[in-house]
Order: sequence, then C-alpha cells, then structure tokens
Amino acid sequence: MSSVASLRQIRRRIRSVENTQKITRAMEMVAAAKLRRFQDFLESARPYTEGLTTLLNQLLGELPASYRHPFLAEKGDRSLPFSLLVVFTSDTGLCGTYNSDLEGAAQRWMQEGPDQKIRKIRFVFVGKHGAALLQKKSPEEPVLFSDLRVSRVDEILEGLRKTLEAAFLKGGAGQIHAVYTRMESLARFEPVTERLLPFEARPFQNRPPGDGSGGDTLVEPDFKTVLDKLLPAFFEARLRFIFYHALLTEQIARMNAMRQATKNAKDMIDELTLLRNKARQASITKEIIEIVSGSRAQKLK
Repeated sequence: MSSVASLRQIRRRIRSVENTQKITRAMEMVAAAKLRRFQDFLESARPYTEGLTTLLNQLLGELPASYRHPFLAEKGDRSLPFSLLVVFTSDTGLCGTYNSDLEGAAQRWMQEGPDQKIRKIRFVFVGKHGAALLQKKSPEEPVLFSDLRVSRVDEILEGLRKTLEAAFLKGGAGQIHAVYTRMESLARFEPVTERLLPFEARPFQNRPPGDGSGGDTLVEPDFKTVLDKLLPAFFEARLRFIFYHALLTEQIARMNAMRQATKNAKDMIDELTLLRNKARQASITKEIIEIVSGSRAQKLK
C-alpha cells in the first residue's frame, strides 16, 4: 500500500507542477504582448525626445547671460531644504529581482548621491512595490501613483508632472532625481539614477557682456519666449521617456522570470516523471516477486 500511496502522491505533484507551468507560460505570453506595446510607445516617443534634447542643448550652449528660469541651475548655492526622489517600480510582483535592484540603486543614491546641503529626502513612488520597500526611509507621507495600466499612462504622467513641478517651484524641493530601470537592449537593462530638475545651464561664453542675442543661432521671436515654452516641454518629454523605459523593462523582467519559471517547472516535471517511473517499476517488480513466491509456495505444498 505504501508504494501505491507514494506513486499517487508523485502523480498529484506532477499534475500540480503542470498546472503551475501553464500559468507561468501564460504570464510569459501576456508580458511579451505588453512588452511589444510599450516598445512601440518608447520608439514613437524617441525621435521627439531626442530632437528636443538636441535643440535644447544647442540653445543652452548660447544662453543669454540675462536669462533666468526656475528649471535651470544657477550659479551660487540654491537653498536645498529637501531633495525629492522619484522611484519607478512595478505595481505587481513576479518580475524577478527588478524591484530589489531598484531598491538597491535608491539606497546607494541616498548614501552617496545627495548634496551635502540637503537636510532630508522625500519620495514619490510610481508603483506599489517602491512604497512597500522604501517608505520607511521618508519622515513624510510619500506620494504614490499606482494602478499602472496602459489606459492610465497619460493620466499618471499628467499627475506626476504636476506633482513634481509643484514640489520644485512652490514646495521647497531643491533637486528632483529619478531612479528607474533604463533599457539598453532587450537583453540588457539596469537601474540608473538621473537628475530631473534643475537642468544644467551652459552659458555661451564668446559674446560681449550684456549681449542678449544668444550667440549665432537665430531665434524668433526671442530667446526668452522660446525657452519659456521649451523647458517645460522638455521636462514633460523626458519624464514620459523615463516612464516608458520603466514600463518596458518591467515587462522584460517579468517575461524573463516567467520563462525561467516555466523551464524550472519542466525540469521538475522531468524529475518527478523519472521518479514516478522508478516507483511504478518497483511496484511492478514487487508484484511479480509476490506472484512468483506464491506460485513456488503452492508447488512446494
């Protein structure tokens, strides 16, 4: 009876692992479908973001000495009551070490990165996992953006942009940094920390003092009007580009994790199948021995 019971338990385990394998394979396919969609989002946003970056770099290289904007870093020390850290994590799990890697990057930045003038750090979390991992590090109640669905991408980005701009312009944030996972390729991605605000200004040096022409570039109607429109647009485009990177790399991490889980389930099924065959063979051998032994006992009588 023990061998029969053991064989039955092995079969139940095989069925259980097979059911788990079906789930992990389905989740891998769902992640792959979302990956393609977010990849399209990222590639459609890339030309605009890169073009805007090139244009802004050119204009900042010829910045008039008299121009001022709150998004631009100025010479001298700016009061830094606190720094704001935006952490882009996933809203759900089952994506391997994706969230723990981001937590590690945020921890390293908190230990090494902040300016010495910063007295404290506050957080904005995009994704529930970041809030669960790091909210104890902030004395203030963190801001959380969750429910990261495709249909809510624009809504979340609009709310995030307004929150960051309000914190920087009116809320006392001296700097805003973002921790997210940047995709280099579908096979390579890593968590990085970048400063979102203020932007680095690179004044144009080769011009007479007080010259507001902005160098050799012809700007119409004038530098101030163009840059006043361009700087907020660049901030929004950069924030969107970072968010797309975070969404895309999350799906890559989940697809890889589910693929590995499916492979592990297959290996386990193979091992259990071998164990089942051995148990069945042992059971059959035992029954044959019992039949032969019984037959011989009858003949001896």
